[in-house]
Amino acid sequence: MERRKFILGTAALALVSRFATADDNKKYRDFKSNPSLNSEFEIGQKLKALSHATHIGENDLPYIELTPGIKLKLLMVDLADGLWIIQMKFEPGTEITKHYHTGPVLAVTYSGEWYYKEYPDDRNKKGSFLYEPAHSMHTLTVPESNSEVTDIWFAVRGANLNIDENDEVESVTDANSIFETYKQLCSEQNLSHEKLIIYGV
Repeated sequence: MERRKFILGTAALALVSRFATADDNKKYRDFKSNPSLNSEFEIGQKLKALSHATHIGENDLPYIELTPGIKLKLLMVDLADGLWIIQMKFEPGTEITKHYHTGPVLAVTYSGEWYYKEYPDDRNKKGSFLYEPAHSMHTLTVPESNSEVTDIWFAVRGANLNIDENDEVESVTDANSIFETYKQLCSEQNLSHEKLIIYGV
């Protein structure tokens, strides 16, 4: 059977922020790498919550079919920070084209099995966690021998540069493009995306 392919820079972004340690004055600067969260606090300071957690139930957002055998659910997008979090489902024998990450990626596997063609000995199975550093390049592959759907959660920061057979960039997937694609395909498939978490608009 010919392997089915889809050109999409997968997944989803890494919530990787650098924390600073307390200085001699016991002051703590949280998320120094993110100016929007760059507030100074003191040990012993009384705080009040200015925001609250947002919950999304398993069935609150739809999967959209990208191509036969590959479905995607966009859970959250931060357009200002370039963060996009998705969940994807792959039928056996599917593949996503080779892609290059400009930022880090986190991946958690809920079911099934998959690997990157460039390092096939590292098999991701149920419960696996994968960290992909910025500037990594690989081809997501799902074995035809799988007996179940492969379900993966991705958090992606930055862009995926989709690579052709000559290792040249042929398209780009980032927070903005995945957001627009998800909205468009939800509309075309008569699905609601109103529960999608959106920041940075």
